[in-house]
Amino acid sequence: MRRDPRRKGRLTAYRLVACQAAVVALISTLCFVLWGEQMALSALMGGCVAVVPHFVFAILTFSPRWEKVTGNVVNAFYRGEAIKLMLTVTLFVLAFAVVKSDPRALFGSYISALLVLWMAPLLFQRKHLG
Repeated sequence: MRRDPRRKGRLTAYRLVACQAAVVALISTLCFVLWGEQMALSALMGGCVAVVPHFVFAILTFSPRWEKVTGNVVNAFYRGEAIKLMLTVTLFVLAFAVVKSDPRALFGSYISALLVLWMAPLLFQRKHLG
């Protein structure tokens, strides 16, 4: 039985989104305990600016239907990345224009969520036995 490589990529992407969400929840809770509701909301908004576009990217990029629409895997990644970037910009605008978030908590949470992506090779490293 042949394994679908898209499935493995999709599961890894979903695990990364879950790790990002956990980090954002931890930071938001810490902000609530230390500085109150407004800072916690700002941290949650910053985390959402990172997590939501990545989740949308994971759904679109690893969807078999999306690959058919885009023509191949590389085009699916490029289009998914373009949508992710547009969604990120839109969420940043909403976070500052509509919600009036505190920039320290918002960017702190956003950067922390991005660090999860950068640490992915360490988080999902598999040990090879020999």
